[in-house]
Amino acid sequence: MELNKKNYILSVIAVIFVYLIFSVFSLDNSKRQSMIYELIICFGIIVLTVIQFLYNWYKIGSPTLLDWFRITAFYTIILNYFSIINEIDNRISWAYQGGVYLKQEFIIPTLFCVFLAVLVTTVTEKIIYALRRRNVPEVMYKIKNINIFFIFSAIIYFLQLYFLMSGKIGYGTTTQDNTADTSFIVQIVNNLSVLVLIVLGFFRYYYKSFKGIQIIFYYILLVIAMIMGGLSGMKELFIIPQICFLIPFLKSGNKIPKKILVISGILIIIIYPINNTYRDILNSKLGLGKSEAFLLALNKTYDTDITNIFSSSSESYSDRFSLYPYLQYSVEKEQEWNHYKNMTRYIYLPFSFIPRSILSDKPISDTGGKFNKFITGVENNSMTATTFGWSYLEGGYIYVILTFFLLSIVVTYLGAVFFRGHLLHHVINTSLLIVMLKTESDVYFILSGIIQNFIITYIILYFFVKKQFVIRK
Repeated sequence: MELNKKNYILSVIAVIFVYLIFSVFSLDNSKRQSMIYELIICFGIIVLTVIQFLYNWYKIGSPTLLDWFRITAFYTIILNYFSIINEIDNRISWAYQGGVYLKQEFIIPTLFCVFLAVLVTTVTEKIIYALRRRNVPEVMYKIKNINIFFIFSAIIYFLQLYFLMSGKIGYGTTTQDNTADTSFIVQIVNNLSVLVLIVLGFFRYYYKSFKGIQIIFYYILLVIAMIMGGLSGMKELFIIPQICFLIPFLKSGNKIPKKILVISGILIIIIYPINNTYRDILNSKLGLGKSEAFLLALNKTYDTDITNIFSSSSESYSDRFSLYPYLQYSVEKEQEWNHYKNMTRYIYLPFSFIPRSILSDKPISDTGGKFNKFITGVENNSMTATTFGWSYLEGGYIYVILTFFLLSIVVTYLGAVFFRGHLLHHVINTSLLIVMLKTESDVYFILSGIIQNFIITYIILYFFVKKQFVIRK
């Protein structure tokens, strides 16, 4: 769906008008002298996130990968800041220790951290887009042996089910599980489970090469992926299969039927209450397996009053997308943080795909647990500093610039230049979109995940897919 010039201009005017009204009311009610400067920085962030999102949608036909990251950052951090703008210096509701006191003097440094990061991503992206070729031919593909690929896909999901039921993936996994020698295999299986869904989705909708039983198999695999996502106790693993379906579906020029939108809306509303109940049951002493616990969670949610479901869901989403306190807290504590510093771990980035059993010194994805211990004194949970916070903890603004510059180059090149018109580009682009919809991950681990996923994708497509013909534009 494209955004025409009229709607683009009206949208920009509406955004600026609403922000001006909000700013006037905020300044009128504020006791903080620095608020005028905070609001100026926030306006710059709005231009680089919301308005840039609308501009790219209008100008190039769709938002870019980094647009999705920036708009998510605005929603999870800046909107959250707006909601607590007059509460800072009081106890802010937080998932840790019942709340936290945020200091006034760190508001501007925190907002400037976000501004600097989105500015770097925008400038880098514009330079790369200006240098890329305008039109490229579209290459059509076919699966070499569809039956073998279906068998391969089934094996991948069988392995993922085994890892899920054995506690290797999903809710309740420990840092030891995530850093064990076998974690490399688990990570490959997880990547492959997403990859096969994306590939099958493109052959179903974009290349339109599936018929009869092949289409049925694709839908069965899609449903299985969603069920396993529910059983994992991780909302993200439930949502990812839907994204793997939507991108090829929409890229093919299809429009989402109203019935699907209604069903999706209902699923979005009930996923949090079901997931929270499911986790409570798993944490209880009932001794139920994951499938029994999930069915019990469904039953309890079904018996819950609809108003309570809406209330629980809205509260959960509000908490999930309220990341500003996490970021400011990390900015406040940067001087005390010493788990990693000065991007020294980035020397391992080119070799991050090598298994830990071979390269034992490569960084461990335990920063969330370490940060939680840094704050609470215990490592029994994982906490995010946000993508911006992890970069700031490297040593301040200079590392925010460097890490986001590196991230922008990799994401924009892969998403807008590399092998455009090829299946490899479409698959990588979809995988990157899933990553860009989160503003919680550490840039180092985002990049290492991209490297690993690219290698796996290239190998799988090399063995299972071949070119048919080229469509010149």
